[in-house]
This record gives sequence, C-alpha cells and structure tokens, in this order.
Amino acid sequence: MKKLVSSLMVILMTSISLAREVQQVKSPSVDGTYLHNSAIVILRKGSYDKYIKAVLKHRILSETVKESGNISYKLNVVSSRVVTFDEIWNNQAALDAHLGTSHMQSFFKEIGFDAGATNSIYSVSLPTKQGDSLVFTVKPGSKNYVIEKLILNGFTFNNN
Repeated sequence: MKKLVSSLMVILMTSISLAREVQQVKSPSVDGTYLHNSAIVILRKGSYDKYIKAVLKHRILSETVKESGNISYKLNVVSSRVVTFDEIWNNQAALDAHLGTSHMQSFFKEIGFDAGATNSIYSVSLPTKQGDSLVFTVKPGSKNYVIEKLILNGFTFNNN
C-alpha cells in the first residue's frame, strides 16, 4: 500500500511540475483547418522517471507552445507507464517543423526514440484506412529504449 501511495504521489507531483511549465499560446489557422494529433506513449517498465526528466530537461511543453503553428499542446500522465499528448496544429507543416526542432530532436535522442531506425528497433504498423493508428512497437531484444510502444492518431478538421 505504501508503494502505491508513493507512486501516486510521484505522479501527482510530476503532473503539478509539468502544469507549471505550460503556457498556452493561441494562433489561429488562416483557413480554419486544423490538424489534431494524439500520441499514446507506453513506457518500458521502470522508465517513467527517465522519460519525465527528459520532458522537463528539454522543456518540451513550454518550448512547443511557443512554436508559431501550435494551437494547443497538452501532456497527460495516465499512469507510471502511460503518458498521452494531445496536440492541435495549424497544419501538417507546423507539426513536421515541431518534430524537427532542436528541443524535440535532443529529447528523442535522450530517450532513445529514433523513428528512422524502424528496421533495427521498431516494428511499425502503418494505417490502412482512415481512423487507423500509426504504431511503433519495440522489437524483442532491443535494450536501449524508454518507449515500449507509441500509438499515433491524427485527423484534420475545419473550425468554420
């Protein structure tokens, strides 16, 4: 019971720290069309602290909301193994630019996530129809990773 309470306190304190870092910036889309992206990050058992420390170290939340194409960027800690990101961008180009920023690239490097290394580290399940997810799953035997599985969902919508 003490371990459960201790774990819940760590998650709560981390959530408070992350919330303090966030600043909301609104920048409207020119044509009223937006890109909504959600990511479910399933962490390897025991890697929560490393992941959250990297999020804070690279100021992922505070730097991302400053980006010109970002409308909303929220991180939710679901448990010690599940973290979600809920993002709204002006367009795909803004999201692509975000993924190429120095803070995201240094974050990816620190946690060992390399989407380009799909042949060696990840099995990738590509969407086959609208509504399907893009899923990165770490192959058995891959040792230097924090993320066990990454599930990406995205869609565009018109706000007019």
